[in-house]
Amino acid sequence: KKGFGDENNDAPLSFSSIIQPSVLFRIASLLGRTALHAIFIQFIVMVIDYQHYGQIVSPILNIFIYNTKGGGDELYGVEPTSYYVKNLLLNLNLVALWGLISLPILLLRLALSGGEERARTNHMVWK
Repeated sequence: KKGFGDENNDAPLSFSSIIQPSVLFRIASLLGRTALHAIFIQFIVMVIDYQHYGQIVSPILNIFIYNTKGGGDELYGVEPTSYYVKNLLLNLNLVALWGLISLPILLLRLALSGGEERARTNHMVWK
């Protein structure tokens, strides 16, 4: 059986040849379940807000309207980059540092293993 990257592989390289249909189905299923949970949580939030405010209120819609029509375009993005780095370290101190450190370590492990790690990781994640 010819595999991905073999010299005499005549199959064209495409998205479907890299990701199996069962994996695509799992991803689509996960996204669908996530959307259903988000709709359910939004409904509960709107019911609670209706009880307190006496009218239907959607926080997500309010944020969208504020950022697109309400002059919110100057609210974000006007601070220097150092402000956002300091804010990230202040709010998520250890988690942010671990996240920044993990990417180079992951890339180094993949480079040193020569692809064996990638094959093992794919097997663990998708099987």
